Amino acid sequence: MKAFGGSGKRYVDQSRLMAHQRDYAVGAQKSYPGQEDFRMKTLAILLIASGTISAQPAPPPPPPPPPAAAAAGGKATCGVVSPDAAKMEFDAVSVKPVQTRGSGDAEIDGGPGSNDPGRVTMPRMLPAYLIFIAYDLWSDQLQGPAWMASETDHLFTISATMPATTTKEQYCGMLRNLLAERFHLTFHHETQPRPGYELTVLPGGPKFKQYAPEQSDAGIGPTAGTDANGFRVMLPNQPTYVAQLRTQSGLVKLSYRNTMARFARFIGAQMSPNRGGPSNEPQPRIADKTGLAGSWDIRLEYQIPPLNPNAPPPPDGAAQATTPEGPSIFAAVQQQLGLKLQKVRDVPIDVLVVDHIDQTPTDN
Repeated sequence: MKAFGGSGKRYVDQSRLMAHQRDYAVGAQKSYPGQEDFRMKTLAILLIASGTISAQPAPPPPPPPPPAAAAAGGKATCGVVSPDAAKMEFDAVSVKPVQTRGSGDAEIDGGPGSNDPGRVTMPRMLPAYLIFIAYDLWSDQLQGPAWMASETDHLFTISATMPATTTKEQYCGMLRNLLAERFHLTFHHETQPRPGYELTVLPGGPKFKQYAPEQSDAGIGPTAGTDANGFRVMLPNQPTYVAQLRTQSGLVKLSYRNTMARFARFIGAQMSPNRGGPSNEPQPRIADKTGLAGSWDIRLEYQIPPLNPNAPPPPDGAAQATTPEGPSIFAAVQQQLGLKLQKVRDVPIDVLVVDHIDQTPTDN
């Protein structure tokens, strides 16, 4: 049986899930629990590997979410679900197979924190992606049969209803019960090592500013929606933001607003040889040791090396050189941000190993 994850096996490619996750990152109105964390694990895949965002004229950032969505779009994830929430079930669920991915890649509409909190619709959802969301996993934290990530014959349209007052945590419990009852998912946990790094502040202090809602960049750059240095403008009413512009040669201009812990997770995916895509190699884990609290506005320009899914992560940031066009992410973090990425011992992580999952879910 073909499988993904594990030694000599293939990690799930999350790149197809990134379109709607990018919308959430820049403040779009679609939202679901754990979405922000999930995107931080994989955002680099879509923005860079797929070339969706490039150094072409870009439209202004989308409008911020309505107050209800913004309030609900906090730091809650599906990583921890209480025993009471774990018992929650959707009022009604429909799971139907679809044959091709088509448009609307892995899109999720509705749910807690959205404009339609009592209903959620997933037009084209893979079982692997549903597990990622329900258990708040990185791509290298899930191992199981390869068909779970097949985009040709194991896609499902899922529609579900719930009370409009459902919390994110309760919603996570509902997703887990959906997987258990309709797909008969069973699994066990294993502890596996991942490359470890620490993100620290250099003696001179950070070279970037803390997010201030009352301040705004002026969109006077060379293309629409960019500042004077060519970075995407981060509007003051957007508490979190991620956007990248890139050239054909791989030079990236990153605009990022969030906590340092989130930033550490994001650049961990950038450091991966395949930037979070399918690979036999695990993704590095970066511990935030900066001591910088709150949200920060970060602008970073760095060079992306060619994708090399089977290359090991770099051993130490100090050894990373500058390319003819731009610095590596290690050099850029140090030179432009006043931070340092330092290799440390491997980090033990929890991996969800699928024991059984039905290819054909229980009838509606």
